[in-house]
Amino acid sequence: MLATCSQDDLLRIIQTIGVPTFAMDVLGDDLFHYVAINGRLEEITGLFTSAVLGRTPAEVLSPAQAAALEQRCRNCVRLRGTLEYEHELDLRDTHRWLRVALVPLFDTMGRIVRLMGTVTDVTEQKRAEQDLLRTHELYRGVLDQQQDLISRFLPDTTLTYVNVAYARAMGRPAHELIGTRFAQSLPDLDRDRVLRLFQRNRTQDGSNPTGFSNENALINNAGELRWIRWRNVALSDPAGRIIGYQSVGTDITDQRRAEEGLRTARQSLREAIDSISEGFALYDPEDRLSLYNQNFVVDTPQLASFASPLGVTFEQILRAGVASRQIVDADAARDPERWISDRMNSHRHPPENPIELRLANGRHLSVAERRTKDGSIVCIQTDITRLREQEAKIRESERRLKVILDTAADAILTIDEAGLIRDFNKAAERIFGYAARDVIGRSIEMLMPEDMAKRHQGFIDTNRRTGINRIIGIGREVCGKRADGTLVDLDLAISKVSGGETLFTGILRDITDRKQTERELRDSEQRFRLLADNATDIISLHAPDTAILYISPSCMSQLGHAPGELTGRRLTDFVHPDDRATLEARRNEVLEGHPRLAKFRLRHRDGRWLWFESMAARIEATTGGSTGTGASILASSREITERVRYEQDLREASDRLTAQAAELRTLAVDLDAARRVAEQASRGKSQFLAMMSHELRTPMTGVLGMVDLLVGTPLSDEQRHYVRTLGSSAKTLLTLLNDVLDFSKIEAGQLQIETIDFDLRRVVEDVVQLFLGHAADKGIALTATIPADAPEVLCGDPTRLRQVLFNLVSNAIKFTQNGEVEVRLTTVEPSPDSTQYLLRFEVTDTGLGLKDEECARLFEPFVQADTTTTRRFGGTGLGLAICRQLVEAMGGSIDVRSEWGCGSIFFFSVLLERGRTDSLPPPADWTAPDAAPRSAQGAKILLAEDNEVNRMLVMKMLERLGHVTEPVHNGKEAVEAAKGGGFDLILMDMQMPVMDGATATREIRRLPGVAGRVPILALTADAISNHRERHLEAGLDGYFTKPIDWKMLAEAITRLTGAETLPEDTPAEESACRKSSEEGMDGERDGDLLIQLPLLDTDRLDELHAAVGDSYDMMIDMFPESAREELGALRAALDAGDAATARRAAHTLKGIAASFGATRVQAIAHMLEDTTLPRDRSNALIASLETTLSATLAALEPID
Repeated sequence: MLATCSQDDLLRIIQTIGVPTFAMDVLGDDLFHYVAINGRLEEITGLFTSAVLGRTPAEVLSPAQAAALEQRCRNCVRLRGTLEYEHELDLRDTHRWLRVALVPLFDTMGRIVRLMGTVTDVTEQKRAEQDLLRTHELYRGVLDQQQDLISRFLPDTTLTYVNVAYARAMGRPAHELIGTRFAQSLPDLDRDRVLRLFQRNRTQDGSNPTGFSNENALINNAGELRWIRWRNVALSDPAGRIIGYQSVGTDITDQRRAEEGLRTARQSLREAIDSISEGFALYDPEDRLSLYNQNFVVDTPQLASFASPLGVTFEQILRAGVASRQIVDADAARDPERWISDRMNSHRHPPENPIELRLANGRHLSVAERRTKDGSIVCIQTDITRLREQEAKIRESERRLKVILDTAADAILTIDEAGLIRDFNKAAERIFGYAARDVIGRSIEMLMPEDMAKRHQGFIDTNRRTGINRIIGIGREVCGKRADGTLVDLDLAISKVSGGETLFTGILRDITDRKQTERELRDSEQRFRLLADNATDIISLHAPDTAILYISPSCMSQLGHAPGELTGRRLTDFVHPDDRATLEARRNEVLEGHPRLAKFRLRHRDGRWLWFESMAARIEATTGGSTGTGASILASSREITERVRYEQDLREASDRLTAQAAELRTLAVDLDAARRVAEQASRGKSQFLAMMSHELRTPMTGVLGMVDLLVGTPLSDEQRHYVRTLGSSAKTLLTLLNDVLDFSKIEAGQLQIETIDFDLRRVVEDVVQLFLGHAADKGIALTATIPADAPEVLCGDPTRLRQVLFNLVSNAIKFTQNGEVEVRLTTVEPSPDSTQYLLRFEVTDTGLGLKDEECARLFEPFVQADTTTTRRFGGTGLGLAICRQLVEAMGGSIDVRSEWGCGSIFFFSVLLERGRTDSLPPPADWTAPDAAPRSAQGAKILLAEDNEVNRMLVMKMLERLGHVTEPVHNGKEAVEAAKGGGFDLILMDMQMPVMDGATATREIRRLPGVAGRVPILALTADAISNHRERHLEAGLDGYFTKPIDWKMLAEAITRLTGAETLPEDTPAEESACRKSSEEGMDGERDGDLLIQLPLLDTDRLDELHAAVGDSYDMMIDMFPESAREELGALRAALDAGDAATARRAAHTLKGIAASFGATRVQAIAHMLEDTTLPRDRSNALIASLETTLSATLAALEPID
């Protein structure tokens, strides 16, 4: 409103304001007009409204005052806010100090249109301040004459006054210090302390200001630290409030420095003494210990017997050392008093040389004592233990050096400056024929020929006199003289040993043989040059860059150049431009160590180009390496221009033959059509054979099944012999039919290769497990090795891969009478993009071996090593031919290396895709023990087994062994039971519901105390051996496979529960896995192999009967129900697609079957553990399992 109202309204409003006020219009950046003033302003300034309104400051005020006012108006407009200032007004008779507040007034557009100022008359205040200032100046003059530091400051330590002495001490002018806080000049360590001191001494009683003193340091402008002692007085206002302090300070820096210097000197003395690496002690004139360092305490262990060592006499310390046996000395032990007396005498009259003490802790001390002018004794004890040890080491080193010198191959001699022999080692004795005792102390010249002996001493004298070295440090060849007068060539190196005595050591090597070799080499080189100089071919020697180092004279007849014209020039200078690239490539190959034959053209002296054939090889120089830089090229070249022309004629003839070949290809097309007709007929024959073989397989399977049933019935010995002969003949016939069927499929073009994901290790293990029993029966070791970095999952045809391995392992065992058979994966080569792998397998045996002519035709159909093989071992001769067809169908090859009588190595490769790990189910948990188990008595055992039959079987066996068993049904119950403790051992099944054995083992191992350390053995039907490390990581102490070897289990319980120990090299798993040969079969061919397995392992049943005694019949009665229950669970899980449950049920059934010797049931259950099998194959195996289980149960009936 004030900004936009009229001038009259503005005047009326301003007149109502009780303080002097004026207003000005803002007409531009530099133009201001008075538009209103009130009466109060007229009173104090003498300016009247009529003389001011409408005018500028320049028209009303003096030029200086007007300029100052206009500048402040501009500042207010620029700031757009209130501006306060003090103004000295001087108008005619009026002289006043005014405090003005300018306020901008804005219109509705936000523009400043007016300024309004309010004025306060501060003239009286200014006069009082000036009077006070004059008083202060007078007071300041007095204070500035004082030598003490005088200051005045506010409660927040802001300085309001300092005298000259204060400013001088701070190194700054007084006006720079005013307004600063003196606390800022205090060191950090003093600041808080001083401020707290002022806070505590404040008082509210203004009539009795509190006085107090303090000392603190100040840091002046130069960074110098000054110490001041202050006397402080608080200043109060009339109300009693403290408004500041006045302080008078005295500089005590020099005093503090003197005190600090004394303290520092004392501390430095103490630190110096403590820093002495030796033990230091000072005894006063009364021989009392007055000063010592920590090293003296360490070196004088008897001081520990005194409450305070200070003041103790030397004799007391000495007697304490002898009495406590801290000082070890033979004289002290024999006559302590005499030894103490002697030591006291040497202490009072210190000898020039230190004495030595030996302490009980093995340390040696050197004690040096000196008497001071005041009668005190300074003692320095130096630890010389390391010196004594070094001296012992030096003596030992000298002894070793003597041994080394005597065993060195080179002769080593040492002589003095007079040429007398000091050392003469064993090698020197051998070379010169003298014994060391015969030459030591005699002149070295006795070992030299006469002419050399005359020069020898002159070399040494010259070196000693002038320092000129002609022999020292310079290897040279010399001639030595033996005891028998013969001369020997020697390689000599001499070194000078400077010290207390100058010695010369010479190392000599007998180089007689080398010199002879060099002579022979020179003779050889001479013969070579003679041969090269007379050769018709050009013989040449080249540097790596083809520069000619030597060329034989025959170059004159063949190239028209004399040898001297070519030596030093590059061969490439004479080579035809079109042949230089070829020659360069051959040169590089030769330098890499590969001799090469090269053809190229060289220019004759008359300009003709001639063809040459050159054979070149790399020759190593005596200092050469493998890079070619130290080598040369030896070449033999002959001119073949006529032969090249003849070869050109042959190529032209070849072109004519090519035209004739085109005509023959037309004829070949016709022949190929005829061949396809013949092959069609052959395939028809093969299809007929396949059909016949297949039709024969069905009744043959029935025959074998009936044989198994007959074996389980009561038979006479003669009948049993007939039945076994019938079964053996039927199995042989079935094998022949299988080979014919496979070969017929291949011949008929019906071979199909599957592409599915499979576990590589399982395929190999299946084959090995299948033949373990057969190999064991023959006394042959059968092993398999797969590298740890081989891929776990591959994609291809596992059945055909298994068939190839099966055939090779079967043959290896068949033709091996003793020794071993090994299956190895030797190579895993990934493709560049890692999507494929080339695998190479080897099957190695120590059998009969093969002759070279037999190896050449071994993979042909119906071929065996010799005509007697079929009669001795049986077979069709198709197996290896089928293997070759299968391997080639899988992108690989197969071959054999063999030596007659030394065994064979069949190796093949296949190309497989990378598989997906998630496509296979996780493997069942298993482990293997590291050492042989032992048996125990009376142990309390926790048994975790989910199958009732297996649980009862194990409990009965443990009961017969004298152990107490507490059974649980799964891993979770086992963990809960283990928490309660009290068990000596835990037997853990690996495949259980709720929580499997491996997980339970890990949980138990996490339990605190003894409960987490109880031994745990695995009982599992899983006989795979390659997963051992994975299960050991779970914390198992060993494992046993079903069927269980009870003797080995008893031994393990004894060892793990603290009874007797047996030899550590008895492998538990060897017995536990003795007959797992039924594992690893699938497909049509696997069905035939299953038939070859017995229904029951009668030996196993006999062992079970002997082990459980009267409980045998009850257990046999339980087997059918338990087996059928697991079979039902397996069938239901497969129908529901529940892979985990199916795998667990198959695993449990396998374990039960193994315990009761049901070999064929065990094998089929093992195959069904692989839940990745196609559904039709699983259904076929389930049907086979039902039939086999029924036959097995029927066979069990008559067995007692």
